[in-house]
Amino acid sequence: MVPELQCGICKKNFDNLEVSPSQTALSGSNNSSLDEGFNDLLNIYQPAPPVVRSFWPRKMPFRDLSLNRKYVLVNLSSYPRMMLPESKDSAPPFVHSQSLVKNLLDRKFESDSLARCAGIVAMWSVKNKDNSVYIWRAIRSEQERIFQQCYDYDDWELVAALQAMCIYCILRILEKDETVTDFDIPLIVTMTKVARRVGAQPAIHIRSEKSLLPRWEQWIIGESVRRTVFIIFIISSLFDVSVGLDHQACGSAGYLAEMPLPSTKSMWNSSTEADWTQEYMLSPVQSDLDQLLLFRDLLSQPNYNDENNISEGGWMLDYWLTNVDEMGTLVVTAAKFSGNAFSN
Repeated sequence: MVPELQCGICKKNFDNLEVSPSQTALSGSNNSSLDEGFNDLLNIYQPAPPVVRSFWPRKMPFRDLSLNRKYVLVNLSSYPRMMLPESKDSAPPFVHSQSLVKNLLDRKFESDSLARCAGIVAMWSVKNKDNSVYIWRAIRSEQERIFQQCYDYDDWELVAALQAMCIYCILRILEKDETVTDFDIPLIVTMTKVARRVGAQPAIHIRSEKSLLPRWEQWIIGESVRRTVFIIFIISSLFDVSVGLDHQACGSAGYLAEMPLPSTKSMWNSSTEADWTQEYMLSPVQSDLDQLLLFRDLLSQPNYNDENNISEGGWMLDYWLTNVDEMGTLVVTAAKFSGNAFSN
């Protein structure tokens, strides 16, 4: 007898369900069918599995690291609003100003992924308990669209899609209502898929010959990728996203250690190719020539300052530190609490 149950399909009560003696004498094969049918019936009443959550904050062992975390979080939380047309900032520091189409009345993003992202952020900027579910449905729809279409994107749109996914992950970090965010794993998986797609594009990573300048457009794409990857690294350093990652992500620490540091402020902010060329030629830390500063140079920073270890890398790092923009400052701060990831 099954007490107080009701079928979800026919709505019949099962409180008077009895098995007759003739039914108990069924053959072995019929018993098997009965067992399968009964198991199917019980499955109707199994509770739905809980939604797997991610983006749990990682603990910082020391007070100074906690302060660094707070500084980084304040900066990350400001980036979505930089997508809005009325923002005094042209764009987040990992989205180049050339991604924007400007006119006298308005500004908008040229790529479809960033334009859609800006529209969602506009809704998020006036978020309340009544429209919160709708906003996250829109983000889910964009996540699914990017997941399905990213293999058809050109270089510009592919980088824009990765940048948009970063913004969505930041919005997820800022969301306090866990009931409206039920797709953490798809969010992480899509960001990882697009990142791998970016890494597989040879045109994005072409390095120029020693005596030649890279094309400005090519440099913008490469620099945008590097800055966006640093944002992904910072998010994963502060929040646990391991649930949505697979074994292929295990080598990400070594990959990031060899990542060139963000460019100087004047080079990134150049509004014309002529200005950029001048800044590029004058800079001793050009990202595409012989003198290349990597993230591992920043990680070893406590050692290079030794009086007995003054080297070319040391003065280059000094130059870079005095000419970085807010993205460079953010990377420096993040390096202070990333030691565990690069300890091996």
